[in-house]
Amino acid sequence: MSPDVPTWSYMSSYDHGTPVLGTFHGSDLLQVFFGILPNYASDAFHAYYISFVNSLDPNDGNDGLIPDDFRREAAAFLKDNIQNFRL
Repeated sequence: MSPDVPTWSYMSSYDHGTPVLGTFHGSDLLQVFFGILPNYASDAFHAYYISFVNSLDPNDGNDGLIPDDFRREAAAFLKDNIQNFRL
Protein backbone atom coordinates (compact mmCIF):
# COMPACT_ATOMS: atom_id res chain seq x y z
CA MET A 1 0.00 0.00 0.00
CA SER A 2 1.39 3.36 -1.01
CA PRO A 3 1.66 5.96 1.76
CA ASP A 4 0.72 8.60 -0.81
CA VAL A 5 -2.70 7.09 -1.50
CA PRO A 6 -5.39 8.25 0.95
CA THR A 7 -7.34 5.53 2.74
CA TRP A 8 -10.45 5.61 4.93
CA SER A 9 -12.05 3.25 7.38
CA TYR A 10 -15.09 3.38 9.59
CA MET A 11 -16.42 1.74 12.72
CA SER A 12 -20.07 0.87 12.85
CA SER A 13 -22.45 -0.35 15.51
CA TYR A 14 -25.82 0.13 13.83
CA ASP A 15 -26.71 -3.58 14.16
CA HIS A 16 -25.25 -3.97 17.66
CA GLY A 17 -27.39 -6.33 19.66
CA THR A 18 -28.73 -8.21 16.65
CA PRO A 19 -28.83 -11.85 17.79
CA VAL A 20 -25.95 -14.00 16.50
CA LEU A 21 -24.74 -11.65 13.73
CA GLY A 22 -24.53 -8.12 15.13
CA THR A 23 -22.83 -5.77 12.64
CA PHE A 24 -21.27 -8.11 10.09
CA HIS A 25 -19.19 -7.80 6.92
CA GLY A 26 -21.49 -6.61 4.16
CA SER A 27 -24.21 -5.34 6.47
CA ASP A 28 -23.46 -1.83 5.20
CA LEU A 29 -24.99 -2.89 1.87
CA LEU A 30 -28.26 -3.61 3.64
CA GLN A 31 -28.21 -0.07 5.07
CA VAL A 32 -27.31 1.53 1.73
CA PHE A 33 -29.85 -0.26 -0.44
CA PHE A 34 -32.56 -1.42 1.95
CA GLY A 35 -32.34 0.88 5.00
CA ILE A 36 -35.74 1.90 6.31
CA LEU A 37 -35.82 5.69 6.39
CA PRO A 38 -35.51 7.76 8.47
CA ASN A 39 -32.46 5.84 9.58
CA TYR A 40 -29.22 7.49 10.70
CA ALA A 41 -27.00 4.67 9.40
CA SER A 42 -28.63 4.71 5.97
CA ASP A 43 -28.50 8.52 5.76
CA ALA A 44 -24.83 8.55 6.81
CA PHE A 45 -23.84 5.88 4.28
CA HIS A 46 -25.60 7.75 1.49
CA ALA A 47 -23.86 11.01 2.42
CA TYR A 48 -20.41 9.41 2.61
CA TYR A 49 -20.81 7.45 -0.64
CA ILE A 50 -22.08 10.51 -2.54
CA SER A 51 -19.20 12.61 -1.19
CA PHE A 52 -16.70 9.94 -2.23
CA VAL A 53 -18.14 9.69 -5.75
CA ASN A 54 -18.10 13.48 -6.16
CA SER A 55 -14.72 14.33 -4.65
CA LEU A 56 -12.91 11.04 -3.87
CA ASP A 57 -13.14 12.01 -0.19
CA PRO A 58 -15.99 10.56 1.88
CA ASN A 59 -15.56 13.30 4.48
CA ASP A 60 -15.84 16.18 2.03
CA GLY A 61 -18.88 18.13 3.16
CA ASN A 62 -19.59 15.79 6.08
CA ASP A 63 -18.92 16.63 9.69
CA GLY A 64 -18.85 12.99 10.78
CA LEU A 65 -15.09 12.66 11.02
CA ILE A 66 -14.30 11.47 14.52
CA PRO A 67 -10.70 11.79 15.73
CA ASP A 68 -9.08 8.53 16.73
CA ASP A 69 -8.15 9.65 20.24
CA PHE A 70 -10.66 7.73 22.33
CA ARG A 71 -7.86 5.45 23.63
CA ARG A 72 -5.52 8.28 24.61
CA GLU A 73 -6.27 8.16 28.35
CA ALA A 74 -5.94 4.36 28.55
CA ALA A 75 -2.70 4.40 26.54
CA ALA A 76 -1.23 7.09 28.79
CA PHE A 77 -2.16 5.07 31.89
CA LEU A 78 -0.48 1.95 30.51
CA LYS A 79 2.61 3.91 29.51
CA ASP A 80 2.88 5.60 32.91
CA ASN A 81 2.39 2.34 34.83
CA ILE A 82 4.19 -0.17 32.61
CA GLN A 83 6.42 -1.33 35.48
CA ASN A 84 3.33 -2.53 37.37
CA PHE A 85 2.42 -4.90 34.54
CA ARG A 86 5.76 -6.71 34.43
CA LEU A 87 6.17 -10.03 36.19
